[in-house]
Amino acid sequence: MPLPPVKYCQQRGGTYYLNLPIPMPLRPANGGLAARRRSLKTSDPKVAEREARAAKADLDRDIAAVLAASAAESQRARLAAALPAEERQLLADLGGISGVAEELRTLRATVAFLTAAASPAPTDETRDRAAQIETQAESAEVQARLAVMTAEARRVRALADVLHIDTPHHQRALRKPQRECGR
Repeated sequence: MPLPPVKYCQQRGGTYYLNLPIPMPLRPANGGLAARRRSLKTSDPKVAEREARAAKADLDRDIAAVLAASAAESQRARLAAALPAEERQLLADLGGISGVAEELRTLRATVAFLTAAASPAPTDETRDRAAQIETQAESAEVQARLAVMTAEARRVRALADVLHIDTPHHQRALRKPQRECGR
């Protein structure tokens, strides 16, 4: 006697098998498969129906995640298209939306390094005036580089904010050093 039919299932040899179709947009994420198929290892229609519903719920969650990611990407693309020409060029120079977060991480690391280097080295009273001037000049150069890198990091961060790219804020690395050089 055949088993009662269960939605998203096939019957073979007295056992239910899941046969859940995968929508086209989700197939690449599922190895190109057209359906999720597996044995439910049961001949009980109630158990088969419960397992099929659980598998369908998993597939629906996967579909929702793909649609949300697609919507977020198209929203970013619309925002990028609405940027002023200079910021669109910056976005292109950074390698697109994915390059913004990486560039911001790199800039923050550079700013942190320059911030650490901007701290004046302890001066020895025996140093002559030329060594002190050289140290101050080097420190001023580091300060100038720090200012440029900080401005660039802020510019990239503003672009990331406009495009809704989720990156952590590191305000401490973007602040000016508390001590001026030579003091």
